[in-house]
Amino acid sequence: QGDIERPVLVRKGSLVTMQVRHGAMVLSAIGKAMQDGALGDSILLLNPRTRRTVEGTVVAAGRVDIAMARAVLAARAGHVR
Repeated sequence: QGDIERPVLVRKGSLVTMQVRHGAMVLSAIGKAMQDGALGDSILLLNPRTRRTVEGTVVAAGRVDIAMARAVLAARAGHVR
């Protein structure tokens, strides 16, 4: 029968909503997916405005959450892998 593949919610090259949450605060930006991702997958994203790469977790179709700690590191270092 084989393995059952999880549905891809984010396609490489597609524009997605990146969200950083901290308490009640939510910051959003548009990012470009650098790879395909299913629910719960960790993928790389490119912020086209800043040209910085960040890593996030696919949480829904077209939506990726960025961990607050990673967002801070990305702002300081220019990218997170």
